Amino acid sequence: MLSLSGSEAMKMKTWKTVLLSIAMLTVSAAGGDWVLAQSSGPATQNPPVRRALLIGINKYKGVPQLRGSINDVETMRQILISRFGFTMKNIALLTDEAATRQGILSALERFVKETNPQDIAYIHYSGHGSLVEGQRTLVPQDGRTGEIPDIVDQEFKEIIGRLRAQTTIVVLDSCNSGTATRGVEVRTRSVPPDTRLALYPRTRQVVPLSPFKTERALLMAAAPFDQLALDASIEGRPHGVFTYALARSLGAVKADASAREVEAAVKREYKRIAPLLGRSVMPEPQVEGADTRLSKPILPPVESGGAGISSNVARLAWVEVQVTGPDTALLLNAVNLGGFPGSFWAVYAPNEINFVPGRALALAVVTEVKGRDALARLELSGGGMKSGGRAVLYAPPPPVARVPIFFRDVPSQRRDQLAQAIRQRLGDVEIVGPGTFARWVVDLQGDTLRLYGADGSTEAGSFSVSSAQWADNAALVMSRGVTAGQLLSMDNASSRLRLEARVVAHEQNMRGRGIITVSDLQESIFRMRRPGEARTPENSLQLEIRASEDSYLTIVDVDSQGGVNVLFPNPYSRKAGFYPEGKVRGGETLLLPDSLQSGNQAKFHWDYSPPPGSDTIRIFASTDLDTAKTIRQYIRGSASGKPDSKKLEQLRTKLARVATRGLITVPDDPAAVTPSGGPATGTAPGPLTSESAPQGLSSSAGQTRPRQPDWTATSLSIMVTE
Repeated sequence: MLSLSGSEAMKMKTWKTVLLSIAMLTVSAAGGDWVLAQSSGPATQNPPVRRALLIGINKYKGVPQLRGSINDVETMRQILISRFGFTMKNIALLTDEAATRQGILSALERFVKETNPQDIAYIHYSGHGSLVEGQRTLVPQDGRTGEIPDIVDQEFKEIIGRLRAQTTIVVLDSCNSGTATRGVEVRTRSVPPDTRLALYPRTRQVVPLSPFKTERALLMAAAPFDQLALDASIEGRPHGVFTYALARSLGAVKADASAREVEAAVKREYKRIAPLLGRSVMPEPQVEGADTRLSKPILPPVESGGAGISSNVARLAWVEVQVTGPDTALLLNAVNLGGFPGSFWAVYAPNEINFVPGRALALAVVTEVKGRDALARLELSGGGMKSGGRAVLYAPPPPVARVPIFFRDVPSQRRDQLAQAIRQRLGDVEIVGPGTFARWVVDLQGDTLRLYGADGSTEAGSFSVSSAQWADNAALVMSRGVTAGQLLSMDNASSRLRLEARVVAHEQNMRGRGIITVSDLQESIFRMRRPGEARTPENSLQLEIRASEDSYLTIVDVDSQGGVNVLFPNPYSRKAGFYPEGKVRGGETLLLPDSLQSGNQAKFHWDYSPPPGSDTIRIFASTDLDTAKTIRQYIRGSASGKPDSKKLEQLRTKLARVATRGLITVPDDPAAVTPSGGPATGTAPGPLTSESAPQGLSSSAGQTRPRQPDWTATSLSIMVTE
């Protein structure tokens, strides 16, 4: 069962099992091993072509609808074109009514026929997955109607096994467990197993002895067999959660990033969006291939004359800018990359590829969406602009101003009473109905009000409505979600910094090793430290952090009561001289605090204290001290009592303007700028876009400029119990 069928993505099978169903394998004549089809005869002399088949299905005939699959494939097309050298004419989209069983099989056959041995092949499936007697299936648009069977593993493998390509990437954003959540707009991409067994001919089960014998095949999937692939509204647009995270990752990682590096980037993005979806656990993305293949570029970089990465490879996914007025512009196809109202975009010169932080020509703030384009207001730093520039996403849109809440299984009279009480405490609340994204889902069982996250299954709190404090307590939990959402929207999608953070725990009986890492895609669970109790990994927090460059760290906590505070640097660390101003060395892994024992160098501990609940920790890293001080100033200004949403939004805007700090004049003639971003021969110096050296930037005139500011952030979630 491989990737093709329509609007959302099929879920993944156990990796060993999924390998059985992966379409990149076929049975060899000898011994029943699975190997990629080998090309016969000498290679053709045709130049290599990058080909893609993208299948997305929202509008199913016989099973529940999905909402994010078409957006998935549109977004992936933009990523493949702007970053990996694919062209529009070599990308086939198969969506909704065209993605019937026959439509998918025919598209696969054409794809196999057109692909040559030297080509790069990419297949992406977003839609429902299912099961038939243990076989994984793709559910076509007309599946489960009449006598239309699903597309089972073996027939899919037989077709894809004939695919000839030097590199084949298959991505499945779907699941096969047949389970479902109770969410309003966070749904699973699976349907129950098909019981129409007569439609599926019995075939001999073949067990692959060595699924990947070559280094040409790579499989990526949303989740293993026992987890859920999710379909949700993220930052105002429906998506498959895995495809969204994969697109964000592929749009920002280095051009020759390995599959393992992309997997790590997907996990970082999962951690950022988990609180937005109300999830305490995220599905574990799966990457499968030969060990040597996993360390090679996920997609071979475009080559220039056989000399490696071409000078035309863009560092980030980008969209074209069409200037419409003195201070307005249209960002073409920006919606595919997150161009929604309130999002920030850094605008660079035509043909720019390096997108050096702090060297943007302007900051664009999206004000309106027009189809797949975005209308934006330009903040220029001197001089006008002409059409043809390139814009990269700098920061996603802020959370919606009005908090959407859905009342599930609550009598209408009681619902109105609850809604009024919540509005009085929380303020701008919108009560929504089925089919609309809700940040919170409310159930009433007897006298107990239960509050769930957006997926409708992760409980955030329960409150007795007979208590006079229930509305205040529920509003506190919700306000925490609002504050966490504001912090999470402070994300620099164009950063070159890489920041890794994990909660660590000590294991007393490990020989010679004192630290293990907690799973980074689920909430770490701890308990409150009681007075006089010794500190242990279960009641006192310790973080493992590593930044890719010398940076200033700022660690912020949003607690279960909705308050925000700066955990680090703090007065104790400053007095002890422990990482002064939070400055850490690039590439160095550090522990904060350095020990849970008394007398540690840090001179502080992070103990868990009442009340119980969920905390979001946001860790910022900036290459300059001014940016770090700005973050700390605004966070501390919001820390007393109820969080100051206005201050947090001001901070988000200030961080976005770091993109254009230190602007310089650009040439009026786009032809004066080479693809590498430097000035053409005989022209005046253009925008400073060459790669930054650690000690500074060198312009074409030989001048050295200080390194431009850059910043990034990552998140962790913690559950504190009594």
